[in-house]
Amino acid sequence: MSRDRLVEAVVARCRNDHIEPPAPARGRRLVGRAMKDFDTRFCRTTVDRLSHMTRSRLEDVVANGEPGGEGAVAGGGRSFLSELKTDPGAPGLESPLAEVNKLERVRTLDLPADLFADVSAGGFSGSVRGVR
Repeated sequence: MSRDRLVEAVVARCRNDHIEPPAPARGRRLVGRAMKDFDTRFCRTTVDRLSHMTRSRLEDVVANGEPGGEGAVAGGGRSFLSELKTDPGAPGLESPLAEVNKLERVRTLDLPADLFADVSAGGFSGSVRGVR
């Protein structure tokens, strides 16, 4: 849900509960803070579910561009994270093979299968969902 729609929902809820709704700027700040708090709590909970080894592998990806710390990006090449975020592109023989390659590389991180089992697709706030 967009930030504007969340502000509208806050105002509607206040009116429904016969509470003076916040001024527009205050409502935006309240929703922004709630979204930031959600993102912080979501990220903390997610990291807490990871094993020490998985955390270490993720840190290697962030620091060096590859799981295991090998293959650091040099000379303007794309990092592993950049590759993960790219669109698969037009259908063709190369695009499914490239996506399979990405999945195999992600599997080396050893992420738990149920890492996001309790999170709906709509449950991400704008800042987490909008990461690209």
